Amino acid sequence: MKFQPKRIQDIARLLSQEKIGFFPFDTLYGFTCILKESPIQRIRKLKQRSENQPFLIVVPDLNTAFDLTKNWTPTHKTLVKQYWPGPLSIVFEKSDRVSTSLTAGKSSIALRLPEYLPIQYLLRELQQPLISTSVNLSSQDPILTPEQVPDTLKSHLDFLYDEVPPLYQQPSTLVDARSDQVLVLRQGVVKLEGSRV
Repeated sequence: MKFQPKRIQDIARLLSQEKIGFFPFDTLYGFTCILKESPIQRIRKLKQRSENQPFLIVVPDLNTAFDLTKNWTPTHKTLVKQYWPGPLSIVFEKSDRVSTSLTAGKSSIALRLPEYLPIQYLLRELQQPLISTSVNLSSQDPILTPEQVPDTLKSHLDFLYDEVPPLYQQPSTLVDARSDQVLVLRQGVVKLEGSRV
């Protein structure tokens, strides 16, 4: 896998200016932006996503995850130790410092620490978390190749980075670990046993 660090540095600068774009995450291609209201609303409008649906967040390191969350359970600690960095997205209780506008009014927040070098490099350049959401209109199947992105979506993006493909080409597994039992909200790359909801 080869990528041009300079190109990712340029994307980091755009993101820091509250731009939005298309990037290969460890799981799927995704729309992304920093955690600011204006670009988040642009992505929400682009995807036609309702206001009560929060976005998944990818973090550059564990310290950022600690800053965004509170009240970690033993289940959280076990999952993080075993699966991060990796394609497991985990629901936490959000920190009081996190605005409910970011979490669509919910007291929870879903995070992932990715393992794929291009997104890790981007996160290290930015030194802040990013929104990660599949490239599609809400309720539709995710787009799996850059060629599938319709011009109606491309025209609203500030960048489209397609130098490398996603690592897994499938969604992350999503779990809620706010109790002693793991609730599997979505099966994905990581196959986990637990209560399905």
